Amino acid sequence: VTSTRLAAGLVSAEIAGNAGPASTGAYTTAAGAWLRYDTGVDGTAFWRAVTSDATTATVTTTAASIAANTSYELVVEVNSAGTAVRFWVNGVLVATHTAHLPATSTALGCTARLRTLAAAARALRLGRMTWSSL
Repeated sequence: VTSTRLAAGLVSAEIAGNAGPASTGAYTTAAGAWLRYDTGVDGTAFWRAVTSDATTATVTTTAASIAANTSYELVVEVNSAGTAVRFWVNGVLVATHTAHLPATSTALGCTARLRTLAAAARALRLGRMTWSSL
């Protein structure tokens, strides 16, 4: 997986367009919670769990690796109080965030994005996206 920026989750604004500095965890202009992989800022091929309050991001490098031509089930779960977000990759809990969460009043939408970072073809195949409110 090279020259690629992937993101899937719940966001308030576009997140695939600019990565931002690696020191801030990138993508801090949008509020939300998502899983991402960005060869422009990530040093290893592992999914990152991201929460952002649109000012500051918390980014956790998970133990779930990412590879080309591989299917993943990605789940972003916000608790009903809006105080914690859990991230799952292929049925395994990979991170829990309680800091830099979007405000409960923030309108979030689903996204699954791919951006190429080089003059090369890339593809993202999306099988299904579901939304559940408990």
